[in-house]
Order: sequence, then C-alpha cells, then structure tokens
Amino acid sequence: MSEIKNKLKLLGLKLTPREKPEPKPGTFRLGDHLEGRYIETPGGSIFVRETLIPKDYAHGWLSPIRYPESTALLDRYARIDEPIEPRKVVYIDTETTGLAGGTGTYAFMVGVGRYTADGFFLRQYVMADPGEELCLIEALDDEFRDAQATVSFNGKSFDIPLLESRFIICEFPSPFDCMQHYDLLHPARRLWKNRSDTCQLSALEYYILGIIRSESDIPGYMIPQLYFDFLKTRDTEFFEGVLYHNREDIVSLAAFQQLIAGILEHPETYAEKVLDRFELGKFYEHIGEFDRARDQYERITEPTEGLKPRLSMLCKRAGDFSRAVSIWIEECDAEYAMLELAKFYEHKEKDYEKAIRYAETLFERDPERHAKRLRRLEKKLEMVNTI
Repeated sequence: MSEIKNKLKLLGLKLTPREKPEPKPGTFRLGDHLEGRYIETPGGSIFVRETLIPKDYAHGWLSPIRYPESTALLDRYARIDEPIEPRKVVYIDTETTGLAGGTGTYAFMVGVGRYTADGFFLRQYVMADPGEELCLIEALDDEFRDAQATVSFNGKSFDIPLLESRFIICEFPSPFDCMQHYDLLHPARRLWKNRSDTCQLSALEYYILGIIRSESDIPGYMIPQLYFDFLKTRDTEFFEGVLYHNREDIVSLAAFQQLIAGILEHPETYAEKVLDRFELGKFYEHIGEFDRARDQYERITEPTEGLKPRLSMLCKRAGDFSRAVSIWIEECDAEYAMLELAKFYEHKEKDYEKAIRYAETLFERDPERHAKRLRRLEKKLEMVNTI
C-alpha cells in the first residue's frame, strides 16, 4: 500500500487524515427518489439498494446459479493455493466517472454480491455526490472485512486498482491486499474468444448464456456522462438503468464463475454450444493438465488449424510415439512434422538413413537452420557404416 501511496504523492495528490465532513444543508438524498435504504457509517451515511437473488434463479439457460462444486482447476489458473470459503467470496463491479482510470476517476456505484444461506445477496452502494466518498469507502471497508477472495471481470486492470486508489486517498488500507482474485475476463477470453467479436461481459451473456438484456439496460460507455449530467440536474431517471446494468454484471460474474469452473472440471456435461474443444485443450495445456488437453484434442473431428502439432507433441510428451509418429507422417509436408520425424529416427530409432531423408528436405527449405543437423546425421551414418 505504501508504494501506491508514494506514487499518488509523486503525482501531486495530497493525502490528508480523514475527518468526518460537516453535513451540508440541502444535501440531495437518493433515498427520496429510489428504492433502497441508508447505511450509517462513522462519516455519515450512504445509499444502498439490496437485492436477494433466490436459490432457484436461472441466468439464461444456467439454472440454478450456485457456487461451483469445485474450483480446483480454476484456482490453479488464478494461482490461488489456499482454500476459499464460498460465503467469503465477493463479486465486485463498479460504475465510474471514467473508463480510462487514474486518480481523477472515482466509483460512484459499487456493487458487491455474495452467496448466503438464502441465495445470492447483492448490495449496490451509490454516491449522490462526490462528497460522499468517505462514507462509501467506510461502508466498503466493513463489507470486505471478512472477504477472502474477489471475483471480477477485468478487475485486475480496472476495478481493483481504482478502488485501491480511492481507499488510499481516503486514508484506508487496501482490503484487496489480503484477498485472492478471480478475474474472469482472462479464462473467458481463452475459452470463448472465437465465439464473439468482443469479450465484453454482455456479449458473452448473449453468445454463451443466451441472455438478451432488457431495454432498460444502459451501456457502460454512456454511464460516466449520465452521472455528470445527474450532478448538474439531479434528474435520477437514469439510475434505474445503471442499477440494472450493474446488477446484471454481478449476477453474470457468479454465473460465469460457475460455468467456467464446471467446464474445466467436467466438460462432457456441457453442450457443444458452450464448448470450444480446441481452446479448452489449450487452456488445459496452460495449467499443466496435459492428459485432459489431449483428450479434448482427440475428440475434435473437424479440420482445425494448429490441432495436429499440439496433439502430436502431447503424445510425444506422454511417450506415445506410435500415435505421435502417425500424426507426423500424416503431416509430413509440414516443417514441424519433418523436424520431429528427423529427431525421432535419429534419437529413438537410430535409423540415420530415414533421419537424413527428412533432414535433407529441411535443409533444402532452410539451409542455415538445418545444416548442422544434416552434418551431424551424415557423420553418425558414416560411423555406423565403418563398423
């Protein structure tokens, strides 16, 4: 935290001890216009809307949404090596005054979801005025007090650094220093980058979960300007659309955590429409699950660019040279296959004549790269013939 604080000071930001602000006469109260309540904090009060998503709730075709039965492989991807209690996981999404981030950007709405005994419980904290930021931070500090992990979508790059800077500016320690983090953008991009032109959360909702948002939804890019307009006009009409947008984002975080973890653990229980076996295989390779990766590659029946090299190398890694060689022979016009055949016949079979045939073809294509291999093989064959 001290490192971030020093950077903020270098940017010219003065960090002053937090003080309880004097109440302002005529302060605008969102509670007079929107359904919700106020939470009292040491610095004052902050508006919050609370929603309980019932246990039998269906988000698109995924029904019901629930905490994943196992997150072992997702944990490995996220580099989480400690057990996490499901009810101490918080799902976070922010609505801000700008999409570029930086110390001039603050979050005027912070949605926080978590699983409870009754379902998925969501709190949406909202500032009616930038002067309420201390109250917001105090409420969030209490909200995050027992949290072990957070789930976000692009939170590593945006939401979490933004909130950390606001905590520090208000002279609070960052609550995220003690939390693990599932940023679902990255596994979602690995699994479904070919299903949509964009990996925005709303696009994945549509293409993967079959969700079409209500017309009341306000696109994220419009929200900062609408909030600035609100500060001038105090017209709260837009807030319902933003609250809906924020709520859907957070419920989708819970749904996609469940879906991604489920696909990684038990891919065959999910329909082909949400499975891209090649990308799933690459995902498994990334986390060191090579047998699972090979299984996915072996199930692919349609021509897929890049499939055969990956599958053959996994067979080689497993010591299944019979399967690997059959793929290399099938792909023998490809440089990678010729190179692997040359290495196989040189090192495994000690059949230098066959190795030389492949090495000569490689040499013709790229003399500089393959001359040393060809010379070595010719010497080995010469030595064998002189015995």
